[in-house]
Amino acid sequence: MTQYYYLVTGLPDVALDDGAAVIRSADFMEEMKSLVTAEDAILLSAMALPVDNRNLIALLDNPDAPFVPGGNFEREELQVQILRRDNVPDYMQAFLEAHRDGKSLFEGCSPADQLNWLFYDEMTEHPNGFIREWFTFERDLRNVIVGINHRRGLVHLQERGGDPARSLAALIIGRNEVAEMILRSGAPDFGLGAHLPWAEKLFAAARGNAADFEKAVDTLRFDMLDDLTVLAGFGVESILAAAIRIQLAERWGNLLEDAGRANMTAAVSKLKSGFTIPDEFTRTR
Repeated sequence: MTQYYYLVTGLPDVALDDGAAVIRSADFMEEMKSLVTAEDAILLSAMALPVDNRNLIALLDNPDAPFVPGGNFEREELQVQILRRDNVPDYMQAFLEAHRDGKSLFEGCSPADQLNWLFYDEMTEHPNGFIREWFTFERDLRNVIVGINHRRGLVHLQERGGDPARSLAALIIGRNEVAEMILRSGAPDFGLGAHLPWAEKLFAAARGNAADFEKAVDTLRFDMLDDLTVLAGFGVESILAAAIRIQLAERWGNLLEDAGRANMTAAVSKLKSGFTIPDEFTRTR
């Protein structure tokens, strides 16, 4: 395993409270890919796949949809791949083939959830331990929040097809142990308090307002990155974690720039985190 002594030593120290990243995430990814081995550059590319997923779904709905920078594919590349499907990851190819044939891979799931289901299935079986554990956490985090929202009948109508009573089974991605507990448990915390070390903090944060909740979720992400890299040293995992931290800090910096601190609570619903913030979280305590 390659050790990146100088790269890791020079990584920026990023915190959510900085208000803005010290470097654009797209620029950081491009620079790091040019400085690491070809094998590790592929690992870095995996960190940008969620952006590609979002762009792909947007382009399927509207070829002129706004395009989010920072992914592995440019707009024109994705538009070509929607038709050809010969130069995208396996999970994307499977999704696009099903979409072409008008098939639903997972009954009742939206196109975005079907794509992300395939994505998480692939990432949570990744040979790299950091990538595997990170995206397992991301999937579990997303599912717990969807479970909370659905239980309160507050699933976002626009994003979920307009039906607040839509089956929870159609909203939960994957069928690992956490997903099954959310689907079957009647406990207030779905029985996850003793299963996930971060569950208690998440449920406590869910009682706050939108901005506090969103900040708490991203703080959980930062904490998880610390846990996953405690033994990483100068390996590529430290660079992967830095890429995610910069993405998160950049997201908060953009929010503050667009809305201003006084309007954060109202504007926080614009954030795209892979889960939905229920309406009641937009009211301050």
